[in-house]
Amino acid sequence: MNQPRCVLLAAFALTALIVGPAIAQSTIDVSLNLRYTDPADPTEGGQFTLVAKTNDTIGIAAISAYLDNINSAGIALQTGIGGMTPIYVMSFTDGTVNAIYGQDISTTVVPGVGTASTPAGLIATDPLWNPAWNNVTSIMTGTFGGLRPAFTTEGSSSTGGNVLTKSTVPGSAAAATLTTTVRGDSKNGLGLETGTGLFAGDADRDKKVGPADLAIIGLNWAPAATTKGWDTGDFDDNGAVGPADLAQIGLNWDPTGGKYVPPTVAGVPEPASLVLLSLVGLALLALRIRK
Repeated sequence: MNQPRCVLLAAFALTALIVGPAIAQSTIDVSLNLRYTDPADPTEGGQFTLVAKTNDTIGIAAISAYLDNINSAGIALQTGIGGMTPIYVMSFTDGTVNAIYGQDISTTVVPGVGTASTPAGLIATDPLWNPAWNNVTSIMTGTFGGLRPAFTTEGSSSTGGNVLTKSTVPGSAAAATLTTTVRGDSKNGLGLETGTGLFAGDADRDKKVGPADLAIIGLNWAPAATTKGWDTGDFDDNGAVGPADLAQIGLNWDPTGGKYVPPTVAGVPEPASLVLLSLVGLALLALRIRK
């Protein structure tokens, strides 16, 4: 049954709304990177980082992400990329969360977001070991629970983004073609990502099983413990660090990382968006409340 929905505009006025077709050569690629609290037990949840890259030479102006299975509280925007403060978050009764990053380009333009020259939030080396995701910008971070996060839609709305077309004040922006990807560091064999995932023994999650991991086992050796985790050497998720965990290091010994295949999920293209929030004046904040 369709439920009525009211739209509330923020107290800040919108001075101008630019609507137009996407620029064919402008793209934004977005990845939701998942760091599980315990890669051996994804139901414990973890932390996410939304990262983005663009082929636009000036940079990203706005991203509106529609996500399932994340916590709406505690979402934080990367500082230094010119976004709204506080970050705008909208929750729906079906669990969807819409989190928005957008520059107010009437007063300040921060170029370089999503490029290798980004002024802040640059992740030079992909923590999930795929060189295609080197030199991206961290957009926002947050947490998730036992269900694996995913990009989703809400009615006719889906994740979209804008790129900058002018870096002077007032700036200007245009719609971009956008793709979405979800990647994570679950344990090898769980099948949550394509690629090999983390091998048991890789306590520091650096795609290698070697001396550093052996040292972590030694520092945390506690065969009778019940509260240890992956990062302290408990690879079989029993709360202890003992002979079975040490044996996993021996079985998966790989100091060069040659066994790893980067976890990748094929990017899902989203419809080209209208110009979202990087407008003359402050952002249009729409809060949809289902009654």
